[in-house]
Amino acid sequence: MTLSGKNQAALRAFFLLAIFLGVVGAAWSTLKKDGCDSCNSASLLVGDLNLGLIGLIFYGALLWLTLWLMRPHRSLPGQGIPPTLALPVLLAGGVHLTLVALLFKNHLVCASCFTTAAGGFAATALVLASRTLQFRWSVLIVALMAAATLGGLKLTKRNASQVAVRQAYLARQELLRESPPVDGVARLVVFVRPTCHVCKRFKVQVLTPLRQEFAATQLHIEERPAWKGMATPTSIVLGRRSVLMVGFKDLAAVRMAVQEARGRAEDKRTALTLDSSDGVSR
Repeated sequence: MTLSGKNQAALRAFFLLAIFLGVVGAAWSTLKKDGCDSCNSASLLVGDLNLGLIGLIFYGALLWLTLWLMRPHRSLPGQGIPPTLALPVLLAGGVHLTLVALLFKNHLVCASCFTTAAGGFAATALVLASRTLQFRWSVLIVALMAAATLGGLKLTKRNASQVAVRQAYLARQELLRESPPVDGVARLVVFVRPTCHVCKRFKVQVLTPLRQEFAATQLHIEERPAWKGMATPTSIVLGRRSVLMVGFKDLAAVRMAVQEARGRAEDKRTALTLDSSDGVSR
């Protein structure tokens, strides 16, 4: 697509601004991840991937490449966005399409994520409008990348869940070595992270009522920092019966586990409850 000098300059200026917006959003996500509830909530959708850092590296490199290729003496008359920049931008557009869809599906509002995505979508729209590549091929690239991203995230979350289960078993073994079960007394150990929004809900809806319902001589409740790779909250109830609970469990489920651990049930089997659909953070 041949552009006039004025249109070419405007297109390139807006493209450069869009890439810079992507850098800002990714940097914001990277710097605030450890202290931002919304960023922490969004991170549970992608397992252990640090998408903020990945985005910062990608958009930082893309910004440098854009400045290099769009230098005045390298610009060709009538050329819009160089083809070298078009492909990575279209791929990024597909990735952001899937990630933003996941945020909306889970009712999450992550300002830094949306800022990065806005930059990616704006750059993608400019590539499509400039017709640097054929329009139908550009749309196909975006769609295929969105599908590939969804598949990759599902695989990543599955692997992260397997690691979380292994960590829960190891934590239970460690706790049993620390203190053997005492008949009539249950011990509830919850592994949490400071910025885990699910953990905060679990403390309010589950731990607080349990502390009010059971005396200290009946139930010992502890909160510990989560191990690397452990899903949060992970709850381990020790006593006559041990129960591992990975993810958010409601008050009724945890109360039953506590009652069985105190000796209401005679069997000493170990139960494992894993349900990521209730909310899990890593």
